Amino acid sequence: MPSPNDYGTALETLFRELNSRWDASAPRQQIVTDERVLRELALPAQTQTRLCYFAVPTILLSIHREVVFPLAEDAGLVPASGDELAGWEGSVRAAIDALLQRARVVIGDVGSDDSRVWSEIRSAAQRMPRPEVALIAERGQDVGAQMVPGARVFLRPPVTAALVTEPEDDYAASGWLMDLAAWLQEIGTAAAASLEDEAMRLLDESLYRPAVIASASALEVALQEALDRRGWADERASLRSKAPRAPVSRLLDAAVQFGLISPDKLSFLRELQRERNALLHTQATIHGMRARSLVTKTDAVIRRLRVA
Repeated sequence: MPSPNDYGTALETLFRELNSRWDASAPRQQIVTDERVLRELALPAQTQTRLCYFAVPTILLSIHREVVFPLAEDAGLVPASGDELAGWEGSVRAAIDALLQRARVVIGDVGSDDSRVWSEIRSAAQRMPRPEVALIAERGQDVGAQMVPGARVFLRPPVTAALVTEPEDDYAASGWLMDLAAWLQEIGTAAAASLEDEAMRLLDESLYRPAVIASASALEVALQEALDRRGWADERASLRSKAPRAPVSRLLDAAVQFGLISPDKLSFLRELQRERNALLHTQATIHGMRARSLVTKTDAVIRRLRVA
């Protein structure tokens, strides 16, 4: 038993450990309906993710999904708002806390001064390491008294009743979105550069399951970037109404067509995806030697894609 003078320290340590356990286990207590969010939450709690969490009033969520989420996707980030989670209320709240704890970027629309939005922004801003934080405020709004230190501020036009159901072209083409896109691109570039290094680090720490998952994610980002440099972005944009991001299988097929990967590598990379899916959606485990082979071979493919 600790001495009376150490009770405060002991309790603080206990609650920190309970909070860490809560955050780590929460994603397993409900259904994650977005494959990309599930992949990020499957990584160890201290691993840097590509999650971009949007703290948005419910009435504005459809607008953000249509005109703002794609900016995060184009930057190689994974947008999430909490509605990708399903389960009993307590577990969903815990999983949202886990999203806030793991997000690389947190964007809050504070134009309506929603107390939940402010609470989520401050919760994320107080964590260590601290995520990149942005506030989307309405033009003419003063957020000085509630400002989060170091946060970027983007000023959007007022939201009209019509915009709630059908965003107008003028709103979508506003300069604030271009500024936000440029900011997200900077973050996404840094995230992509570190993603394959993260897979190798997890492998070196004998964290085989997350290492394979991270390696598969790094491959997806590298494929997307290499294809975009070849002009495939125009085709992807035309498909956006059907799917926010191209499935990995389509990326692989396109990469072969563009000569970015050889047909013999295609078989191995599809094998990687099957292994990743089994690790992500089942209780499957993977032997260290098998994981090392997958990750190191994938790393070699990624490095070639980087210079393609």
